[in-house]
Formats: sequence, C-alpha cells, structure tokens
Amino acid sequence: MIDSADPVTGKRITVTVHEESAIATPTTVVVFVGAAAGHGPSADACCTTLNFFASAATAKSWIAEHPQVAGTVVGLAEATRLGAAIFGGALTT
Repeated sequence: MIDSADPVTGKRITVTVHEESAIATPTTVVVFVGAAAGHGPSADACCTTLNFFASAATAKSWIAEHPQVAGTVVGLAEATRLGAAIFGGALTT
C-alpha cells in the first residue's frame, strides 16, 4: 500500500497495488511523471517529482507553479504500467 497526499490540497491518497493493477482512494487519482531540470542521479531528478494528485485539476495547478519540472500527467493504470516496466520485480506485494 502507498500512502500519499496531494501536494496542492493535502488530501490523503491511498493506492493499493496487487500484481499488475492498482486501486486508489479517491478514484480520481492521477500521477505526475517527470524530471527536474539539471543533471544528476535519476533518484534526484525523477523520484522527487513523482507525485500523486487527487485530481487532474490539482495536478494542473501544481504544474503551473513548477515550470522548471518537465513531465506529464498519467492515469493510475498507466502509472502502474510504467512502474512495473521500470522497477520490474524489485517491488512485490
């Protein structure tokens, strides 16, 4: 289980991942996948910008306030697929 909070509103977000699927509360969760400008380890450039948002509207608000961060908003299913492709078997349930 992943516990997070929308960085704009502070609303609690819970994501439960089981094998190749994920369920979120609230059901409107989206994920910002991006990278901060500059160079360095991917943990510094990418992991610090990976954010869960309670809705696409709050994600858009955050993006407007952080123009230095390049990325895109994806739905939970796509974020789960990307996570599985990137981390492979490193994460298990």
